[in-house]
Amino acid sequence: MKNKGWWAAGLVLLAVSIFIGVFGGKMFSPVISVLGCFAGFAAVFVTSSIFLLINTVVGFWVTIGLGLVLGGLLALLLYKTKKL
Repeated sequence: MKNKGWWAAGLVLLAVSIFIGVFGGKMFSPVISVLGCFAGFAAVFVTSSIFLLINTVVGFWVTIGLGLVLGGLLALLLYKTKKL
């Protein structure tokens, strides 16, 4: 991400902002679930980055897998508890 991947993060954030702008009011629960999924994935990725776990190939893929699982669980939790 240091050398060439900064534009990928910008494209993802742009896509998320367009998704929220278009579907934010009509589809409140799915939008909140997607945001929760991104937040969970980002939390795992940042934590792994702080502890230098993503410097190896295995650590990188474990971080991606754990981020997807945690993000999915957080999205499911947010979708089921929409009354809060």
